[in-house]
Parts: sequence; C-alpha cells; structure tokens
Amino acid sequence: MPTGSRYPTVDELVSGWISHFWAADRALAFREVEREVSAPLRPGVLIVGILDAIGSDFFADWKTANPRSRTDWRDKWRFNAQTLTYGWLVRALGLPGRRFTIRMAFKSVPPTYDYEWFEYTDAELDMWSGELNRIADAILDARTRYDARFLGEDADTGANHWALNPQSCLRYGAKYPCPFLHQCTHQLWSQKPSGSIERVSHLRTERDIALPDGTLLLDATRVDTWLECPEKFRRIYEQNIAEPPSEALQTGQEFHRVLAEYYRLGIEHNWNVAFNKFLGVSYPLEEV
Repeated sequence: MPTGSRYPTVDELVSGWISHFWAADRALAFREVEREVSAPLRPGVLIVGILDAIGSDFFADWKTANPRSRTDWRDKWRFNAQTLTYGWLVRALGLPGRRFTIRMAFKSVPPTYDYEWFEYTDAELDMWSGELNRIADAILDARTRYDARFLGEDADTGANHWALNPQSCLRYGAKYPCPFLHQCTHQLWSQKPSGSIERVSHLRTERDIALPDGTLLLDATRVDTWLECPEKFRRIYEQNIAEPPSEALQTGQEFHRVLAEYYRLGIEHNWNVAFNKFLGVSYPLEEV
C-alpha cells in the first residue's frame, strides 16, 4: 500500500506528471494525442490501437502502475504484446520514427515517475507479425470449432468452452481472481458472473464502423487476453461480458483523459498556456 495507506488522486498523478516532465515535453515535437489507428494484418483481420501520443519521429505510451513494479518495469514494457502491437502498427502505417517512449506514473504518495526510450528492429517486428498471424489463426479456428461442435447443443454440457489456462486464474493474487473463475471451475460455460455488464468497446473502429461480417479485430488488450487465457477471451470478446470498471481502471482512464487534454492544449497553443491552465502557475515546478 502506498505511503499513508491510500492511493494518489488523479489530480495528484497529473500535476506531478506535468511538473516532472515539463522540460522534456517542451523539448519534444509532439504532433497528436489519443490517435486511434488501424491496419489490416491480412484479409479479414484488422489490427487496431490507440496511441497516447505521436511525435515527429516517435510515439509514446503513458502508464499508471503499482509502486512495486518500479524496479523491473523496463524489462516488462520493452517487449510485450502492447508495445509490440503499437510498433507493428506504426511500421504498417508508415508513421515517422520507430522510437517510442514509455512513461510511468507510480501510484505512491506522493506519486513518482520514470521513463525510458526503446526502438524495435525490423526482425523483432517481423517476428511479431508472424505471431499476430498465428494468434489470428488460433482464434478463428476456435470460432469454427465452437460453432461446428456446439451450436444448438446445451450450453452447459461441460465441453462448451475454449482452452483454459489455470495459471492465469489467480494471476493478480487471491484477492483479485479472474472474474470467470467460478463459472469455469463449475463448468457453467454460458453463465454470466454476478454483477457483470455488457462490454462496450473503447475503440471507435468497433463501435462506429460497419466491419464486414466475420472480421477479426485485434488490439493489444485482446492479444494479451488471448495469451493469458483463450476462454477468458471468449467470454469478453465473443460473449461481450465485462466487469464493472474497477477503481484502478477508472483512475487510469481519467488520468489518460486529463493528460490528453493537457497535451492537446500544449500542441495546439503552447506549453506555457497548458502548464498554467492545469497547474495554475506560470512557471515549471520541476525540470528534469
């Protein structure tokens, strides 16, 4: 638990971020924020992502994280499904630059911050392109087998599910089990968890664009969920079952929303105007 047995507020996270990265933001050439991008992996498979920021020759991703991850976060984020998918999209779309920066806001009190720059090679992105194709093959195969074998049968026969990964059930500890743990262990394959809600996509491409029937949409979260547990993927993205947003998720979403406003103001006007509006002062608190 953070100092003082509480987590920082969004205002604390954002104000600390702005003052901490003030000098770096002025030196970098930001162009856009919160841009949704998409590119076809192959016919019938579309890769989608939302880039937190795009610069003249880089892209950026913002994260909030538990303070316990301060020591090893670079190893995790240098090479994971999310950043690899973003890197693939940037190359596929011909956006300028392969460099990307990840900035972390650790939810201590007061918050602390860190960052790193990375760059993927063509060989690494070629490898990930192959993996995305294999993941797409596996999902489409699961869809086909599910429809062919179980369509019209009783939903709770004990076979009506995709592959399970028991190692992921308690991935975040016993206090935060997978929301589908009870249903899986009791073979209730069509039952929705108590308190669950219908999933509403955060992707404009999924919400507002009429995609051809059967199109497989993949983003970093979907890929990570599939790798974590195919049955969890089925529940969330095939059955559209979601949990009510947790406090941590709501904090992260609001943090991103406010930061997007700040960076948009800095890009469209200037950083002094943005700094003054969000912190109420006309000079940087800290330059690093």
